[in-house]
Amino acid sequence: MRMDNDKLREQLGGFVEDYRAEMRNEARVFLNRWKGLQRNANSTRALRVIIEGIVTKGWRLQNLGKKFKRITGGQTGWTLDYFRSDAVRGPLEEVKAEARVDEFLRQTEDTSLREWLAERYAYAVRGEEDPHLKGIKGLGPKGRDDMLRSLGYLKRIPIDMHEKRFMIRTGIFHTFADKNGDPDDYDDYHHAMTEFCRVALKGRSLRVEGVTLRLSESPGLFDKAVFAHCAKRRVCGLAPKCFDDKGACKLYGICWWSQKR
Repeated sequence: MRMDNDKLREQLGGFVEDYRAEMRNEARVFLNRWKGLQRNANSTRALRVIIEGIVTKGWRLQNLGKKFKRITGGQTGWTLDYFRSDAVRGPLEEVKAEARVDEFLRQTEDTSLREWLAERYAYAVRGEEDPHLKGIKGLGPKGRDDMLRSLGYLKRIPIDMHEKRFMIRTGIFHTFADKNGDPDDYDDYHHAMTEFCRVALKGRSLRVEGVTLRLSESPGLFDKAVFAHCAKRRVCGLAPKCFDDKGACKLYGICWWSQKR
């Protein structure tokens, strides 16, 4: 059983419109960070995203991020030199992130943040284990992809339970995963969502900050719609709302889960 791609593209129009505002708002933030990184290879905003991802272990421990911001006294002039100074030793130790941040600082001694990120992206695209991230304990594939997308790499999708739930229920995973289709494999989910966007979102775009973003080439951006659908509005949450209200989801009828109801 495979999804009907023609019907899928037709119904996706309503889904995209439902979440266009969320995608546009997130895209504006991502693009501004990307532009800043192109202007300045050691962008302060990029550094903040990276450090926050490392401290919180890919945003899984967000309470540590909040605590770290408090104990650094709202410091805004974050630079690599600042994190190499004694001023930040105490705060990093308090949130138990000193070793992880020190490893990142060691890796960026002779390269810029822009180059370091480009290398992480290259490993991700090749589907290879990244020895640099192996040394920064707690920053796995999802944290890496969240960090990259947050800095403008819109082809990366941080796959979490929400994306998995959405792809399995709709049939996207079974239709677009590669021949192995391992439901326990991060890269198989990433491949399925990427292929789904390439096929089903062709011709759909967002205009943001003077830039046209094709959703078929920006699966990480479409993922913000998926996340809002599953985690924020909880339409496709732990208990799908379509069970009680068929009109709750624009994909009702084409989604496998709704067909078996």
